[in-house]
Amino acid sequence: LVESVDHLLHEFQRGLEQRDHLHRLSRHDGLTGIANRRYFDTFLAHQWEQAAVANAPIAVIFIDIDSFKAFNDHYGHTLGDDTLKRVAKALDRCIDSQSDLLARYGGEEFVCVLPGQDIHGALSRANHMRQAVMTLAIPHARGAAESILTISMGVASARPTPGEGPDRLLNEADARLYEAKNRGRNRIEAFKSV
Repeated sequence: LVESVDHLLHEFQRGLEQRDHLHRLSRHDGLTGIANRRYFDTFLAHQWEQAAVANAPIAVIFIDIDSFKAFNDHYGHTLGDDTLKRVAKALDRCIDSQSDLLARYGGEEFVCVLPGQDIHGALSRANHMRQAVMTLAIPHARGAAESILTISMGVASARPTPGEGPDRLLNEADARLYEAKNRGRNRIEAFKSV
């Protein structure tokens, strides 16, 4: 009887560990270990609702590694994957893990949600992230802006209004990212909604 109970407890524990592992996989990007796009969507929707109730600002930062296709073509996909991991880790150290979220949006794009941050706080965080990636000093022979790997960012902040979703905020941050790319890369462009 004792052996049977011990066996059942062991199997139950194994089942809990498998459940936890599957939960982690559903929320995290397999390569970088940070949140994935699916979890980002859920997190942003929840934080947007919270900000609307509290009449508080919320900010989003879209981040793109500059000339990453050229980097992959020149150095290879193995080094490209290692670089994505290093960049994700550097960016993740720049956020408050208790309130903020950094996620891999796709490919070489990342996105950061900063609940409670106005445009000034978000710009400060974006500058910190930009410097953190430059401090990695990853050589980039095909970089358009520098001889090291750099990032471009689009920043947007808003106070949600009732009935409005976060799509406009995302679109503004995304538009600012492309503006940063078009203006030479390795820079930050921002949008603020009242």
